[in-house]
Amino acid sequence: MNYLFQLKSNKNLAQSEFYLKNAIKLLRLHNETIEALGKYRRGGTQNVIVQHVQVNDGGKAIVGNMIAG
Repeated sequence: MNYLFQLKSNKNLAQSEFYLKNAIKLLRLHNETIEALGKYRRGGTQNVIVQHVQVNDGGKAIVGNMIAG
């Protein structure tokens, strides 16, 4: 965040480019760290459920989870 603040108040193009590139790298690293932590907490597994539903002509279908109540 400090790099972004310095980028905002800087008038030199070379320094602004330096701050921008490093801010992007740090923000990308932060996102990767958060994703890795999420995978670690989930155990690295990902579940995908595929269901096939056939709807005849004139029929109506709702796609999604339905909760009766």
